[in-house]
Amino acid sequence: MSIEVTFSYGIVIRKSALAARGITRARVLEVFETDRPLAEDRKLLSFGPSFGGEACNEFVRRLESLGLVYVDDFFDLTLSHPSWLGFSASCDGSPKG
Repeated sequence: MSIEVTFSYGIVIRKSALAARGITRARVLEVFETDRPLAEDRKLLSFGPSFGGEACNEFVRRLESLGLVYVDDFFDLTLSHPSWLGFSASCDGSPKG
């Protein structure tokens, strides 16, 4: 199973990382100042698009302030691409380390 993601300053978060740190879905929605993610499944939450790099960087800072680790727990997605091209993501498991 995969979820929709955006490369227009999007962010994908592993739900297991949230659970490990006691961070609720509601708290993440507060961080992103929204009432729902772009997409979600059992393992991932996807947010975006953000309004540019500064907004995306602010969301990264907010997630890190909750104790989440960039790359291991969440990742921002930015890529120039044509509007007709869509993207999806799936979680293959825990980070290696």
